[in-house]
Amino acid sequence: MKKGFKVMSGMPQPIEPGLYDGLKVFSFDSSHFLNIDLKLLDIFCVAGDSILSKGIRFVTKNQNPDRESEFNHTGILSGGSCTLECLWTLTSKNLFYHYQGKRILIGRWNKINDNLRLKAMLATNKHIGQIYPAYRIPLHLINIAHIFHWKKLVCSEYVAKVLFKAGARHHNFYGTNPDHLADEIRCALNEERTGPKYTILYDDYLPVFYYRYCPLCNSVHPTPYFKNKLMSVHECPIHKQPLMEITPSFQYKYPIIKKIINYEIDLTNYITK
Repeated sequence: MKKGFKVMSGMPQPIEPGLYDGLKVFSFDSSHFLNIDLKLLDIFCVAGDSILSKGIRFVTKNQNPDRESEFNHTGILSGGSCTLECLWTLTSKNLFYHYQGKRILIGRWNKINDNLRLKAMLATNKHIGQIYPAYRIPLHLINIAHIFHWKKLVCSEYVAKVLFKAGARHHNFYGTNPDHLADEIRCALNEERTGPKYTILYDDYLPVFYYRYCPLCNSVHPTPYFKNKLMSVHECPIHKQPLMEITPSFQYKYPIIKKIINYEIDLTNYITK
């Protein structure tokens, strides 16, 4: 793995977690590597690499008081690594797989509790499955999306509405852009003005995952490689013993290894300096 990588669009699909001829393949989840306990209604903001992502950041610079725009997409966590976010529909993804290698900010409103989480979700679940209102993007570009919305939400408006229903934010969620929310996570004070309104759980690049083998539990684990923080030895999250690189010789015993190797080859093809 080389330093300075970034993940391009079109990443291959990882191996479905499960038991393959006695070999267990684990799912993508780097929360234990990042030392964070993700909960329902934690908020994430992402900086993408696509032309559209960069275009959103360029345009929203002029909508932000600091004239900076680092993030172009946002969503909430629905428990662990599962997201709720407006893509082509309001849907769920695995945060750690879908945003491998991306710059990400994760925050939590300091006054959130289980009752408020339930209240906010019950008030906004009607949006799950809705089609992304792409026709509203031009309205955001000319900064009138807060006026014309037809009660359809883009990604940041959905998150802002969830926060409003939880009691964390004002009711003017239409017209909110992703970097507005990122600035609030980083800078907003609580109502008492005695400290930050949000706790920052993570603010860095997410790792890219390659598979490694543990002979003690006869398992394959997706293993993180961090940008500019390369780790020479990876340990099994269960046994805390060094993991082994997977070589073609493994496939003679476990046919799924060939699929894993092909996945890693495809993944490498989407990583550049």
